[in-house]
Amino acid sequence: TRNQDLLDIAAILRDGPALDLAKVADFLQRKAAARNVPVSRSAFRDPELAARAHREYATLQETTRRVFIPFDEALAALEAFVEQLPIDP
Repeated sequence: TRNQDLLDIAAILRDGPALDLAKVADFLQRKAAARNVPVSRSAFRDPELAARAHREYATLQETTRRVFIPFDEALAALEAFVEQLPIDP
């Protein structure tokens, strides 16, 4: 729900170390279960999720000191990463 989450994730995917897909999937599934929220690759493709992430995203460009990744690029990076995760389709 933080408007910076997508930017943070995209920056990690672009500039951070390689992530262990199994560990990320396990963490994501445990966190989702604790919040009683279903998790799947298709859930990440929900247009409402993109719309919520897009709200106020452009304002981050003014406040981000290190890296700003345009919304479309950040969303594409997240979607490509999620497609690799060993979670339900």
